[in-house]
Amino acid sequence: MSAGPSPLEIRKEDPEAILLFSRVRLSRNLEGHRFWPVASLSEQDTTFVELESFRANFFPQLLLLADASSPRKQLELLAERLEIPNALCTRSGGAWSAFQEEGGQRGLFLNDEDHLRLWARRPGCDLLACLEDISDWEALAREHLPLARDPHWGWKTWNPAILGSGLQAMVSVFLPALRWTRRLSQVREGLDAVGFFLQPLSDVEDEDIALQAVGNRIALGATEAELAARLEELAHRLREEERRALEDLVQEREAELRDAVFRSDALLGACSLLSREESLRRLELCALGSRLGWISEGRAALAAFLHLATGKAHLENMAGAVANEAHPQLDDLRASAIVKAWKAGAG
Repeated sequence: MSAGPSPLEIRKEDPEAILLFSRVRLSRNLEGHRFWPVASLSEQDTTFVELESFRANFFPQLLLLADASSPRKQLELLAERLEIPNALCTRSGGAWSAFQEEGGQRGLFLNDEDHLRLWARRPGCDLLACLEDISDWEALAREHLPLARDPHWGWKTWNPAILGSGLQAMVSVFLPALRWTRRLSQVREGLDAVGFFLQPLSDVEDEDIALQAVGNRIALGATEAELAARLEELAHRLREEERRALEDLVQEREAELRDAVFRSDALLGACSLLSREESLRRLELCALGSRLGWISEGRAALAAFLHLATGKAHLENMAGAVANEAHPQLDDLRASAIVKAWKAGAG
């Protein structure tokens, strides 16, 4: 089983590191087959056999990323890397599999929540290009699979929110200035009002973490391209809001902010113990300092990457053991990983 680079490693050379990467998923289901959550085990396996035959015939080059036999710890690591949905970590019974091409730009899920999910991702804000990347795959599915489509409502999906186009699109955004000015909840409410969402990119309890995903909440009443174009526009507006928030921080608290940035930069290059909460706040401050030119260019992108690369599953993988988030071993490993990356990225 093989994994490509993490999505946050496939990024453009963007010193601001606000719009990190884009991802689209297209859900399609087989006519005459029940959705996985309500299907029996034998029905799930029957569906999987048909899907795997399609995959083997038309996508033999894809690399197996994970399947129902994968160990739980491996699935948790892949979920933390944003390679698979979190729900697959706890799924029991029934065959499923996840594939991606070498390089990690495109892939598919078989027998996930929907029968077939095609996905693509790209650096920056480029959803329309992501759709183009899987358009030929989707055309093959239309031609060779009995896909379920309602003449009035569009593509049938298990999740009613994506009924119609079957599109789940998102742009990963890094918003430390909006978090430090306490504006994330206001932005979230505004997006909710127009059918989009802002939520933590990783599976964390802190809703106001700086690393967020903006995406579509509904998929009905518009084509895939129309939804993608609208979401790209909103992502660019979010970038402008983040820039304004940083300007306000400097205007109101420059001396305090400058001091916090330099303290954080020094600490991340030499610490021995670092909790998850403190690491996120220090990384956010360094991202702001990098954008302002106070510390090395590129620190913002590195800070975003380390948000994910120092999560619990990554650290447990380094330790080769399971530990509680409050366990000192994780604080030790987290500090070691950040110091190593921080020194390697110095310049």
